[in-house]
Amino acid sequence: EENVEDATLYRKRGKGFRPYKPRDNRDKLLFEVREITPPPKRLGLFRLEPSTGCGDMIEARNTTFVIKKVAYKYMYSGGSYKMVSKGADVKETSRDAVEQFMNRMLDRSEDDESL
Repeated sequence: EENVEDATLYRKRGKGFRPYKPRDNRDKLLFEVREITPPPKRLGLFRLEPSTGCGDMIEARNTTFVIKKVAYKYMYSGGSYKMVSKGADVKETSRDAVEQFMNRMLDRSEDDESL
């Protein structure tokens, strides 16, 4: 059996992020978390809130990540679809900040060329 770890979820509130407190009746399915920065690697299974979405931050293994994509897998069984797994693609917050900065600089240089 694979080791399951807990991660702290930070929900965006206004201009900052705050820790999100889980409810008692949370979903039992675990998220398979993958880091999408090349080369992609699997970080493992984590217990996150069912409402986890893009832009949320998680803290695991002393590193903070931004969730870039959330995917759900369904299986058709007994006349209806049932959710069978969840996945989250993440990127380290430091790398995400650098990429956003570089994209802004690229946008500026394209604007300057059009003048």
